[in-house]
This record gives sequence, C-alpha cells and structure tokens, in this order.
Amino acid sequence: MHMEMSSRNLLALANLFVILSLSASYNHNLDESSEIFTYYGRAAEIGKHCSSYLSLASKLSPDANRGIKIKRELSFNYGDWEQEDGHATLIPFNQSNRFEHSLALKLVSFKVVDVSSVHHFENTVSLGGIMSIGISGEGPNFRTHECCPFTKRPGLSVLKIAFEGVYLQSNENGNEHLMCLLGNTTLPVPVPEPFNYDCNGNLLDYTLIQDDQILLVLRYPQTFNLTSRVVRGEMRSLKQEGSLAYFDNVHISSQLRHYSSYQFSSELKSRSCDLYPYQQELTTHGAKSLDTGYGFCSFLGQVIQQPFDVLQNYNDRHVASKLGPFHLGKEFSSNWTQENFRLLFQILMCEEEASTDDVQTARVSAVLRAFPPSSPIYAWQERTGLSGLTLFAEGTWNSATRKLCMTGCVSSVLDSEECNYQISLHFPNVFSIKQRSVMLGSIYSIKNETNTSFLPLLFDSLWCPSELKNLGLYNNLHYEQQQQRLVPLGGIGYMDQTKPLHPISYHVYNETIYTYNNPYYNYSKVELAAANKKKNQPSKLFTFIKKLFLKYPTLVDGEDLHASFDFLSNKLNVQGISIHHQSLSNQNSRVLIRMEVLSLEISYQHETTEPEEKNLFNISLHMTFSERYFDENAVTFPYFLEGIYDSLAGDMYLIGCRKVSSNDKSSVEHGLDCLVEVKVQYPSESTRWLKFPSVEMTITSQRSKEDTLHFEPITFKTSIPYDKSEQNYAFRKIFECVLRLLISLAAVGIIWSQLRYMNTNGSCIPYMSLGTLSLLMFGYGAELVRTSELLFGSNEYSFRNLPYGFNGYQQALLEALQTSTRFLVLVSFLLTIKQYQKVSEVKNKPIAYYLLPAMLMINPRFLASKMQDFFLMPQVIENKAWRCQVKSLRKTYYFGLTLLRLVIHFYDYIRDPLVDPFVSDGGDAFINNQVGSDFFSIFDIMIPIIMVLFACVVSIQQSWNYLKPKSP
Repeated sequence: MHMEMSSRNLLALANLFVILSLSASYNHNLDESSEIFTYYGRAAEIGKHCSSYLSLASKLSPDANRGIKIKRELSFNYGDWEQEDGHATLIPFNQSNRFEHSLALKLVSFKVVDVSSVHHFENTVSLGGIMSIGISGEGPNFRTHECCPFTKRPGLSVLKIAFEGVYLQSNENGNEHLMCLLGNTTLPVPVPEPFNYDCNGNLLDYTLIQDDQILLVLRYPQTFNLTSRVVRGEMRSLKQEGSLAYFDNVHISSQLRHYSSYQFSSELKSRSCDLYPYQQELTTHGAKSLDTGYGFCSFLGQVIQQPFDVLQNYNDRHVASKLGPFHLGKEFSSNWTQENFRLLFQILMCEEEASTDDVQTARVSAVLRAFPPSSPIYAWQERTGLSGLTLFAEGTWNSATRKLCMTGCVSSVLDSEECNYQISLHFPNVFSIKQRSVMLGSIYSIKNETNTSFLPLLFDSLWCPSELKNLGLYNNLHYEQQQQRLVPLGGIGYMDQTKPLHPISYHVYNETIYTYNNPYYNYSKVELAAANKKKNQPSKLFTFIKKLFLKYPTLVDGEDLHASFDFLSNKLNVQGISIHHQSLSNQNSRVLIRMEVLSLEISYQHETTEPEEKNLFNISLHMTFSERYFDENAVTFPYFLEGIYDSLAGDMYLIGCRKVSSNDKSSVEHGLDCLVEVKVQYPSESTRWLKFPSVEMTITSQRSKEDTLHFEPITFKTSIPYDKSEQNYAFRKIFECVLRLLISLAAVGIIWSQLRYMNTNGSCIPYMSLGTLSLLMFGYGAELVRTSELLFGSNEYSFRNLPYGFNGYQQALLEALQTSTRFLVLVSFLLTIKQYQKVSEVKNKPIAYYLLPAMLMINPRFLASKMQDFFLMPQVIENKAWRCQVKSLRKTYYFGLTLLRLVIHFYDYIRDPLVDPFVSDGGDAFINNQVGSDFFSIFDIMIPIIMVLFACVVSIQQSWNYLKPKSP
C-alpha cells in the first residue's frame, strides 16, 4: 500500500512537470512546430474511461500528414464554456474594480501540442494537449505566469490542464472526429491554508489539490459546411461527488476554422433575396452596388475588418422586442437594446467563381457575431465559442443582382430546413449626404416575416474617407479628349450622352475631361449651403480687405490637377483636440475632433460674372467628435456634411446630417437629423507665422427650441498643422528682430528730440521728473543686462532644435539685427542718462549713479517689461504738485514712447506661441492657450489702458497749466 501511494505521488509529480512544460510551450510557442510530449503512461486508464468511444472508432486511412492536420484543425482558441448548475464550481473568480462594468467572459482554449507515432489502441492516434480555461473580465487575456497551473487575480482566473489521450474517427452523428483525453492539474478548492502563496507571490485564499482524474471528450464534425461546423466538448470529474476535487460537468463549444476545408452547398447557390425597403430607398440617393472589376473577395475581406453598426428600424412604428435572430444570454439584462450592440464577421470563406456572360459570382461563408460596443472589439474578434449571439451564414454574390444574398442559421440549429434567416448585403459605391456606408445589411426571417418575433435587423459600415482608397471606391486619375456635348446632371457632375450613366465628377478645360481622385458622390445640399453663405455674407469692404491681404488654402497653380486637389483635401482635413465649453457631461472638457474630406470638386452650380464665385468648391466631409478622446471605446458622434468651400474667404458653409436616437421616429429620416448648419473658418496661410493655425467651427440646429432634437449652438476651435513650419519660424524670428530694431531706432529718435527740446528750452528742465527718467534709465539698463531677446521674448512653446530652420545668410542676418538692436538700446540708455544728468544739475541734486548697480540685483526681465510701462506715473504726480506753466515734455516724447510700448503689447497680445507641429505637446500648447486666454486678456488690456491714460493726463496737465493765468 505504501509503495502504491509512493508510485501515485511520483505519477502526480511527473504529470505536474508535464503541465509546467506544456504551459510554457503553450504561452510562447503557438506555431506549428513539433513539441515532444514526453509522457504517455496512462494507456490503461484511457482504455478504461474511454472504452465506450474506442468501440466506435472506424478504420483510419493512411495519411502521412495526419499529425499536422490534427494540430491545425483540432486546436481552437477562446471558445465558450458553461458549467452545469450545481454546488461544485471549477474555478473561483473576483471581478476587478478596473473592469467592473465589463462582462466576465468564460473562455477556453485547447491546443494539440504533440501527436505520438506509437499507437496504443487500434484505429486511434495517441496525442497530448493543454487547455487553458478561465474567466476573464479583461477580454481574451490569458496572460499568466508560465509556471503557474492556476492563476487568480482580480479580473482574471485561469486554470491550465495537461491532457493525454487518443484521437479517433467515428461514424456517429454524421461522421465526426473525436478525442477522449485524461487531464492532470492542480485544482483550487475553497479551503484556506496559512502562508499559502502562488508562484507570483500572491497570498492565496484557497488550497491547490493535485487532480489527475479529469475526463475530456471533444467532438468535431468531419464535414465543414453551413450546418456542420460546431465543436462540442464535455469535461467532467472522475472523482466521487462531494470530494474536494470534484466539480460539476463543464460544456465546451467552439467551431472549425480556416484550416478546415469548407464545402459550399449547391442548394443555396441559386437562392436570391430582395433588398429590405430601407436599403431599396437608399438606392435612390445614389447607392449603386459594386460592379467594378475589383476582386469582390478582396473587397469584402477589407470591409469586414471593422465592425458594423446596428441601426434602428425607423420604418416600423413599434419597438423591437429582441436583437433580430440573436438571443441575449443571461449576462445581458433586459435593458440591452439594439443600440447596445454591434456586429462583426468572423471566419470568412470567399471563393470567386469563373464568370459567365459577363456575370461574376462569388461564394461566401461567414459567422456573424453580435457584441456590446462597451467591450473592446479585440475581446470578441478572436472568439470561437457558440452562443445566442452567433449566426452562421452562407450565400452568393452576383454582379448582375449587385448584392450578396446569404442564408443564416442560429448556432443551436443543426438541420438545414430550420435555417430560416435571410441576410442581404448591399455594397454602395456612390455616396451622398444621407448615404455614407460602404455596406448596408439586413437580417430577417424567410418564413412568414410579418409574424416573426423580431423586427428586421438593419446594420451598416461607416469608414473614414482616408480609408476608402484601400477599398477601390475612388476614381482613378485619367483624362481623355471629349468632343460630344456635355449635359449637367444635378450635383453628380457632367456626363456624356453617348455613354452609359456613370457618376464621375468631371472638369472641362480646353476640351479635355479630367477625372479627380474622388469617390463617386451625389451632391444634393449645395444650393441650400450657398443660400446660407449669401445670407451670412459680411460687408463687401470687409470681404475685399480680407481677400486682398489674406490667403487661404486653395488649388496650387501650375501643379498637376490631381495632385493639386489631393493636396488641397489634405489641407482641409482636421484632427485635433479642442475645449468644448458647452459639454454635456462637464464644463470645459476636451473633445477629439476628426474631419476628413470625402469629395471635393470645382462648383459649377454658381456660374456668375462675379470673380469671387470662381473660387467655390463643392465639398463633402465626414466629421466625428468624442468627449472622452483618451478612451478608445468612447462613443463618437458622426456628422455627414456637404456644402461649399470658398477658397478666397477660407470658410465653409455646410448642411449636416447627424445620427440620432429618438422615440419620435416621424421627425427624422432613417435616423438622421439633417436640420443642422455648420460653418467652418480656416486660418489664413498669410498669418500662420503669427497666429496659431486653428480652425473654428460652429454647429447650429435649425429646429425650434421646443423640438426634442434641438440643441444649443456648439463652437469648436482646434489646431491644424499647416505646412512650411520651418519657413514660418524663420520668418517670424527675422520679423521680430526687425521689429525690435525699428522700435529701438524710433526710441533713439524720440529721446534725441526731447534732449534737443531741453537744450533750446532750459525753463522746462526743472519740471522734468527724475522718477520718470529713472524708470526709463533702469528699463533700458535692464534690457542690456538680458542675454535673451531684447524688448520682448520669442514666445516659443517647444521646438526640437534651436535655432530651427536657420542656415547660412539667415543666421548671419539674425545676429546682425540683434547686435544693431542692442547697440540702439545702449544709445537710448546713454541719452536717458544725459537727460537725467541735466535735470539733476538744474535741481541741484546729486546724480544717483549708485543706483545703477541695483539693476543687477533685481530681476531684469521684470524691470524691462514693467518699469517702462509706467514711466509717466512720476511725471503725473509731480505735475499735479507743481502746477507749472511750462510744457516740460514734448508730445512727441511722452506719446511717442507710450506708442512704442503699445506696439510691443499689441504684438505680444495678438501673436500665439510658436509651436513645432511635429512634437507631441503641440496640442497641449494649443489647449493651454485656449484655457488661459480669458485670464490673460484682462491683464493685457488693463496695462495699455493705464499707459494711454497717463499720456492723456500729462497732455491735459501741461495744456491746462500753460493756459492758466498766473497768480497775482
């Protein structure tokens, strides 16, 4: 007996070694390389517990590649598992506070890691594998320590089980692959053990018990088709019920994958379907189906990379009772509706067939899975488990009918006659303001649709304009000579009457037809947008001045037309962060804005003799914004925009449609509120060196305030990176140096004129304030002490290299200007000392040279920026005290110096921080400038007002005292 126990302990240790070695290989070696399964010592136990299955084994045909096929086809990732209701749970789980709103997913993965060449039983293959089964609140994340058979932390519990058993083929259930395996692991049981730690050093509140009495049976269909693809398994404990290691039966579900050969059904090939009325109506907006030579399978493979949005069925006047044919599990409460789910395609099989009579067809098979958008998409893309949220589908795409018609089966149905769901997919390649989807889909019942328990489920797929080029939905650049008469067709463009209707936008120039790199787009709101622009047009004088001095993004003369349009579209794209003062959730929240040009063409709807109308463009854009910009799962708000862009004024007047969810379905069309006006103002390229390039946009609802869909005007302002940032920096640096030089030169002239006035009018000297001259003298002295730019700083936020963009003559010019400015400031400093000396001698007061070194003890930047602003304050005080009848200061002197200080303040006020657009904190600089603008505007305005007030008081004092009669 003792020897039997020792042998069993050794066996357990050997099995534990297998678990650890297989865990390491399972975590890091997921390729198809061979793994040596070193332990096959449980043949007798396998023969005992798997006897009922071994008797069903059919003869295996010779196959040299059977081992590779078994590893590829019989392994699966992220299937589902459920445990029978009972009291013996398999593993404990604690939800994480970080993911407290996430669903706890019960996931299981199985990998065949070794296929033995030794056959222990007739018509079987011995093999070994490892299973990871657990509960995750973090999505399909089974990252654990490779040496831990069981891992438990908040939000994740994973158990690893090493299995050894046999593979066989059975004729039951329509022929199937079957695996019967025995497992070995360390099970967690709710018995606390003091000082019990796992391999990660975490204190455990349970005890790990060695258990090698686990039976796993997995069944795979030998035929992979629409109704035969389900992988089912059962794992049960061989322990006696009530023992510590016993657990209730576990049921596993998954499905076959791409590695298995799919067989399309000949019965479903000829089945056809009609578009749902919602989609049929959208075709009137220009939603023409894909009929180009682009490979449909490649096109579909790219479309399904993004999930589909479930739409509200606005054509029905009652509320849906369920999510189409999908059945919500117990993890979803009753308040989950269509708006809480999205759809994705999995395990796509697509085969293009040989075309006949110019008709192209493709066979398609896929799995549709519904999932909540609150969960990360990666948590559902890799899942293979079966539940009420999955739907099998197979069908045919036909270029003649221009749609993909598929038959759908719910996961629990195995008979083809019960597959009574129709899936109709339509792929528009013409867009409009109401149609922006690359795919329109619907799911409804084939049998007696009016009496079904669910409303037809509608869904679509929205793509950003920049992503559409990869789908082949853009025109290709070409040109051809055109001699026939061209006929305008609304907003579609110009078409040749001698050729079939094909909605491509053309531009006529010298009898040559150019095709732009645009998607096929049908304009319908251009006239309304033009009327809004005319209604809100500013005065002609303001418009003339604006267009005379400011330049906005437009086509580049002399460039290739296609390249010029593409370049202009990129300039008009906007992506950045803005402060949203009308935030619905909290005040002054950050909003991520993304606006991309979908279509752009020269406007031919406004042919007039006025020159400003020659620069109008028809434009269509796609805009989204999200208040939780840092959250990848945040809900975005899409706006479909269309209107005109004026390249002379740099503004857009647009009509917008936004997606809404409203109980009053009669007030919207297809879930779109199109009573929205949008105005976008782009920054001038002429002033991008001075002002931070930012786009201002205003979104206004045209509904009455009593309407439930009405919203208050929303204003955004976000940065836009214009090109030529290096040239902007160089120009700004040189301009500021020239401005400093001119201000210093003007100051020298003003002080010199006052000094000449003192020489010719000696009576004014005693009434000049030494305090005024001291402030000026200290201010100029402080400027000379500074090592950085004089008079005012550069206001640079961040740049990678300084000086940035300078080389050769630019650097030499900059140094020459800076040296000249410093010399002129020195001259102003010496002339002010000369004035101070004259006044001190007349007043018989000692010259306060001892005060000059004090400048070095005080912050020179503070002196330079503040002292000279209030240099007239001592003069105002002394004029009030003396009431002299002498004009001590010339108007040129006190008004001139005040004007120079105002110029400095004005320039510092209107300019924005100079930011390198290619550094990561450029957006933060813009945000900080927005947030702090209100505070600094008050401070910057008050100082100039005080300065002007001082100058006016001095002028009034001198005029009033000069005209006042002398006292007797």
